[in-house]
Amino acid sequence: MSTNDILRDFFQRNSKTNQLLTDDEPLLSSGLLDSLAIVTLLTFLDTEFGVTIDDTDFDPDNFESISAIGKLVDRMRG
Repeated sequence: MSTNDILRDFFQRNSKTNQLLTDDEPLLSSGLLDSLAIVTLLTFLDTEFGVTIDDTDFDPDNFESISAIGKLVDRMRG
């Protein structure tokens, strides 16, 4: 499974709706990723990928879509 596949599965399991998400679905602006969901996501990223997001990477652009989060994770994993 790709990083995006794993992230998409995470969002499907934790979403408030049954909406099928695309990699470019706006997460922040649509409200699918709110403050509580961000905390859950950060814990998931640490557990699943061994990635800890610090202040420099905590930029809304990095969390706007599954694709953006996937790029961040892949970049941090090297």
